[in-house]
Amino acid sequence: MNRMYRGIFVMALATAWLPLAIAQDGIIDATSRVDVDVADIGQMREVKHQHGTRKLDTTRSIQALASWLQSEAERRLPADQRLHITLRDVDLAGEYEPTSSLMNDIRVIKDIYPPRIELDYRLTDAAGTVLSEGDATLRDIGFLQKSDTKINDPLRFEKRMLGNWLRGIAHTSDEHS
Repeated sequence: MNRMYRGIFVMALATAWLPLAIAQDGIIDATSRVDVDVADIGQMREVKHQHGTRKLDTTRSIQALASWLQSEAERRLPADQRLHITLRDVDLAGEYEPTSSLMNDIRVIKDIYPPRIELDYRLTDAAGTVLSEGDATLRDIGFLQKSDTKINDPLRFEKRMLGNWLRGIAHTSDEHS
């Protein structure tokens, strides 16, 4: 491979992995009122025993979920409040089931594989006074029985569950306003 193409290849790889590195290291936007950190993804029950493409796809899904949570919380939170969330463990809806080696990996969604998320949070006002803090374990065992308009979103079950949790946090923050 000549030098020019090698440089382009290395730059393309660095660019492709930059969002992964930023999300994993917990680098945040200084202007944001919401911080979402992701604990060690490699130790999460969803990823711990996966390898190759499954592990990479699941890692990307968890990071995409953290990014969505940050922007969704930013949208819902009153302007004078800050929220810090740490995703400690994420178990996405569905599981990879054994397939023949000729097929791509497919996540099978069944009601016996509900989404589950463990998180810590701290909600503060503009002065830094803690309005609410704690940990939460979110689980939606009836996730397939609910109607869903975002059928093409692979994280729709987790987003709905986190959205419901955010509504509760926003309600708590309204009581303190």
